Amino acid sequence: MIINQFVKQIFENKFNKNKPIIFFDRDGVLTKKRDYILNKSDISFYKSSIKAIQLFNLYQFPIIIGTNQPAVARGLITSSDLLEINKEIVRQLKEDNAFINAIYSCPHHPKANLPEYRVNCKCRKPGTLLIEKGLKQFRTNISKCYLIGDQTTDIKAGKDAGAKTFLVQTGYAGKDRRCEVVPDYTCKNALQAAKIIL
Repeated sequence: MIINQFVKQIFENKFNKNKPIIFFDRDGVLTKKRDYILNKSDISFYKSSIKAIQLFNLYQFPIIIGTNQPAVARGLITSSDLLEINKEIVRQLKEDNAFINAIYSCPHHPKANLPEYRVNCKCRKPGTLLIEKGLKQFRTNISKCYLIGDQTTDIKAGKDAGAKTFLVQTGYAGKDRRCEVVPDYTCKNALQAAKIIL
């Protein structure tokens, strides 16, 4: 059976439904870049990203993390492991008074080791399904939304969906070069992006 579902987690944190959604990539933007986060001890945040989230929280912007997680498809972690890692990320952020409203994860890869995840899906960025599902869940118009990412795949997903895009110089800093795309803004980090948005 092909698993063609993204992984959705909604958290009961306050936000203003009339505010634009801020879409964050996870690894390389929120958490420090590494090949994969395979367990809770691998989690390490950029302090600038925590400050960015705190700033968005102050203005009650809804924050969604949209992330490709091919470690599931490669059999390095299970979908349950992914859920627990994401919950731990949210828990640790709460300790710093930084709050996330949702995480949408794509566990697929077209060359997956596990056949059930070997699929050309629309949720894997640069596909736009994670963004579209977030917009539907939070009932927001894409024209009022922003995406902050470190890879060209993030930026293409954001631009194809119609969001304003910010390429940060953390993580891959756009050096993946997988997509020919130009961001609306290039920033040192997520905090600088937040200040521009606000």
